[in-house]
Amino acid sequence: MHGNTDKPMGWRLASSGPAWGMRFLAFVYRFLPLRLAQYLIWGMIWGWFQHYNHPRESVVRAMRRMGHEPAYWAAYRVFLNYGFMLVERFYTYSGRLTPQVERDDPRAKAAARLMEEESRKPGPLVVLSSHCGALEHTTFVLEGLGRNLRAVAIRDEGAASLLSGVGDPSVRLGAGRTIIADGSMRAGLAMLQALRQGDILAFKADRTLPGADPADVVEVPVFGEPARLPLGPAKLIAAANARALVISVFRTGRGRYRALADSIDTRSRDPETIVREYVRIQEEHLREFPDQWFNFYPYWPSDEVPVSELPATVPSPLRAAAPALLATVGAILSVAILGHAAGINGSEGAVSGWPALAAGLLAGVAAAVGVITLGGSVDRDLRPNEVALRGAVLGAGLGALAVVVAIPGSYTQSLISLAGGAACLGGLLAWTWNRHWLLGGWLLSLLVVINLTL
Repeated sequence: MHGNTDKPMGWRLASSGPAWGMRFLAFVYRFLPLRLAQYLIWGMIWGWFQHYNHPRESVVRAMRRMGHEPAYWAAYRVFLNYGFMLVERFYTYSGRLTPQVERDDPRAKAAARLMEEESRKPGPLVVLSSHCGALEHTTFVLEGLGRNLRAVAIRDEGAASLLSGVGDPSVRLGAGRTIIADGSMRAGLAMLQALRQGDILAFKADRTLPGADPADVVEVPVFGEPARLPLGPAKLIAAANARALVISVFRTGRGRYRALADSIDTRSRDPETIVREYVRIQEEHLREFPDQWFNFYPYWPSDEVPVSELPATVPSPLRAAAPALLATVGAILSVAILGHAAGINGSEGAVSGWPALAAGLLAGVAAAVGVITLGGSVDRDLRPNEVALRGAVLGAGLGALAVVVAIPGSYTQSLISLAGGAACLGGLLAWTWNRHWLLGGWLLSLLVVINLTL
């Protein structure tokens, strides 16, 4: 995985927002009713969605592969649903919400019947799910006949930042103690022992662990393109001669969820065949609720390079538009300074006139919009592409020219030179800001102060 993976699970923290923000919500939500809490999350989710490029672009690409357009807004719904479910988990675990799992829908009835039938049958049973919805809300069905449900999970650090006071969801699934999936032999033996003593094991089988052994990874098509999936759960099913269910639980409203369940034919005892069947069923589930699949990293290997080339934060087109705006503003402010130094009458007050200032800023906005529209971007090292550079040159030139034309008096060669020099200073400001924003900010402030003293 690339992008925001400089430390374990970094992509998941980004998708949830900064840890301080999650701790703030954990404090505030202790006093707010659920409806108000979910309204509060809208703005914060929008900010996180816009700020973090890698998880946002990863989900946009996933939505596009799943055939959902416009993919950008479909991706935002994924982030929003993730936020809603985190909030509802908080209220559920703190005893202030009792989630309702639907029973009236035909698919929900069929799922409940299948889960109950499989729970009654003797022999080992494994539940496979994915990082979607909220699987924990089916535990009362699966454990209704006296069989413990034990989760095999990795800790969800992003969710734990919000749920620190009421419990990490990765250790709240089922009555049995969670088995932490770390790839060790000890964990594998614990899984086999749990199955032999009659427990049901539950896996989220759509994601490989970081650093997984290649022998435990298989590449199969997911929504038409190869993706890496873990072989471990399928190997366990084959070794234990276990039955398997694919179960997904999706949010359908405030505190309301719907379970979908289908059985896997495991008679082949071939792990790769089991994985392919799991993918087929999981795709069917996700087609009904595509905006609740919570993989906030490049899920397909072909996405890893293009996603990693993006800057970590702030949308790339906005970063590309910044030089055009800064160059324009710098050029406008430089007109008065250079005009005063050259002794050109009327240049000192050029920027103080609102029509001239508005015309110059309008030129900068037009250049910035042009950069965004025509494909301006920056790479991972914040280097602007050719479109962004041309936009900065155009903005600086038009901004300076707009102000110079407004200077009282005849249009002379000296004014043309003044516009050219001001455009160069505007370009210098944009270049400095791009290299070091603190130094660029100091230079911009200096230009403002000098203009105010003229």
